[in-house]
Amino acid sequence: MHTLHEFLTQTKGMEYLIAVAVLVLFIAFWRLATKPSARAQTAMANVFKALPFGISDIKVPNGVFFGKGHLWARPELNGTMRIGVDDLIPKLVGPVKAISVPLPNAVLQRGEKAFSVKSDGRSLDFRIPFEGKVVEVNSKILNNPTAIYSDPYRAGWILKVKPAKLTEALKFMKVAEDAADWMKKEATRVRDFIANAYPGRPEPAGAILLDGGQILGGALHKLNEIGWKNFQKEFLEEI
Repeated sequence: MHTLHEFLTQTKGMEYLIAVAVLVLFIAFWRLATKPSARAQTAMANVFKALPFGISDIKVPNGVFFGKGHLWARPELNGTMRIGVDDLIPKLVGPVKAISVPLPNAVLQRGEKAFSVKSDGRSLDFRIPFEGKVVEVNSKILNNPTAIYSDPYRAGWILKVKPAKLTEALKFMKVAEDAADWMKKEATRVRDFIANAYPGRPEPAGAILLDGGQILGGALHKLNEIGWKNFQKEFLEEI
């Protein structure tokens, strides 16, 4: 027969093992519950791809500067600039599969490629409108590009860059009402570009241009390879 001391010792040991097992299971469950599944991420991407949008649906927040190549920049208090792609681009591209970025400490010259957004085997290059040094890369957006759609100007930032000359950097970009007016013109240009992408063949344009002037999300993927490259040249090469 076990003594009372042995019984209590064994009981304490069992309680400890049970507590550890419960803790391990809780951690595993919490990670599973808070991490989006591959199916959920795919479903979310497909929703963004299918949503139609109009010119008024494109966000142009205050305090954000916009380059002609559809790259935005927000000045930080420490003199750096967060940069990313404006709200029009993810609406046109649809699900982004990967983002290609430079290494930290890389020095980018004005007009040089800052990063690339890749989707369905194609990519779009975005050029920086000022000289600067890369000081940080947003690792979260690289692992899960979903925030480019849902929160392009905050969680969806891609790089932090230290401009060589801050005042020089800002003079090449648009802000506030100038930015809003420019974006409206760009969205109209995009709509016309899609409509004219297939001269004499209205079917592809009709599939992505809806009544009321709306554009179907992911519209660029309806274009052929030449149309995709022409979009790059016409809308993203200017700085």
